[in-house]
Amino acid sequence: MVLAGALLAVIPQLAAAGVFPTAIPINSVTELQAFRGELNGEPAQYAFHLAAQQPVYLNLLIPDTKGARKDFLVEVLSERGARYAMNGAFFSAWVPFRDTNDTAYLQGPEIVPTLYSGTYTLSVSNTDNHGTYVLVIGDHPGFPGKTQGAGAALFMLRAKPIAIGVAALAVVAGIFVRIRRNRRPREE
Repeated sequence: MVLAGALLAVIPQLAAAGVFPTAIPINSVTELQAFRGELNGEPAQYAFHLAAQQPVYLNLLIPDTKGARKDFLVEVLSERGARYAMNGAFFSAWVPFRDTNDTAYLQGPEIVPTLYSGTYTLSVSNTDNHGTYVLVIGDHPGFPGKTQGAGAALFMLRAKPIAIGVAALAVVAGIFVRIRRNRRPREE
């Protein structure tokens, strides 16, 4: 347990020191971008620099195919030692949608941490580092109009109405459940 804590404390410094020389540079997180990747035995690494404090939106997507892996771990490591993570293995609300080529995807976990200025390394991995993912990153939630990275698909806003509809239905259902629980039988 102590060893694991020590390793977590060292990892951000290693990332900042350039241990991941093959990291894919993200030139700017001020516009929304999507990076499609395939893990082939090694974690994928991305690197970006922030000149000033700002929120950074991250979203994990996977192909909506039988047997597609959902157990991706996305970690953001700062040179100062901060760590932010989202884990698809523990996420249960994957939302289906289609891109402009009518390819089916599942939208998974998302986070929007406010990050200080500095250098960050972003890692995408899973237990055996295999599988296909799409990482969306930018300064606001949504889907990019254009994407970067080899084989990246174009995403469009068609996904949002589905997500909003599911969320609205869940809120309404929750309200009815609470009303029903709190309803007391009438005394006559």
